[in-house]
Amino acid sequence: MPKHTRFENFKQNLINDNEKRYGDEIRDKYGNDVFESSNAKIKGMSKDQYAEVEKLSQEVNGTLKAAFERGDPSSELAQKVCELHKRWLCCFWNNYSKEAHIGVTEMYVDDLRFTEYYDKIVPGCAVFLRDAVKIFCRRQEKDEIHIQKFTKYSVNLESKTTAIAILADEIWREHYTPIIGEAQVDYMLKRFQSAEQICEDIKSNDYIYFTAEHIKSGEMIGYCACQPKKDYLLLSKIYIRKDYRGKGIAHSFLDEVSTLCREYGFDKIRLTVNKHNANSIAAYHKMGFETIDSIETDIGNGFIMDDFVMELAIK
Repeated sequence: MPKHTRFENFKQNLINDNEKRYGDEIRDKYGNDVFESSNAKIKGMSKDQYAEVEKLSQEVNGTLKAAFERGDPSSELAQKVCELHKRWLCCFWNNYSKEAHIGVTEMYVDDLRFTEYYDKIVPGCAVFLRDAVKIFCRRQEKDEIHIQKFTKYSVNLESKTTAIAILADEIWREHYTPIIGEAQVDYMLKRFQSAEQICEDIKSNDYIYFTAEHIKSGEMIGYCACQPKKDYLLLSKIYIRKDYRGKGIAHSFLDEVSTLCREYGFDKIRLTVNKHNANSIAAYHKMGFETIDSIETDIGNGFIMDDFVMELAIK
């Protein structure tokens, strides 16, 4: 049998084996077109191209083993693994996305057959790779986000505060209605989150705002606000659109606010959070905030803000 024919048969056997082992799961997760396009890429590979893919696969596995032994999925070496793994995936995919990259590594953990393959390198590698890829993709997301600072001296302040108010309305209705009810959300949006009030706070009450905007689309996806007090910086607001939460944007905001805190000569940041806002409380704890008090504030119209006070020490 000619060498060319043997290689073509080898590729077809590889495709048939993948179909038998993983076809149903991959079609269910990513669709038939994705699976068939991957098969087409394998069929189209030359012998040299396939050898390069195999070499890359070995490099992924060797680097993964070394990174795992260091124990930190956020390390430079672990992130190199993710870049190599991305390159390897693109040998079979026509279109790469961060969501699909994460989804594949989650499948490595959820499907015992994939887990066994990676854990042959070192037990626990599948989970380590998944965690590293989540960090890798989150960092990519952060690179696509621009943080802007707004003070009373900023130009185009009115147009920016209008955009903030529109985003506030979206976030508050989605996140806070189940916690405090529609009536209180309506009241608080009108009193504290209107374009006019935001502009007034910046111009007359020493508020400083930061917005997060997507670089490519210019879309605003989050904002935060802080105000200097006597001996601390108040983080008055920090809100991120639902589909961008968990991507490191809150940490980017906190970096900006921490820098501002030091510029004021303060050594702590404080915030208040509704006692029933469990997800936000957990996120603040993860950032290093500690609960130091609880307060009830009458905001008028028969409404009360029932909050924890949390504090972060700044060095």
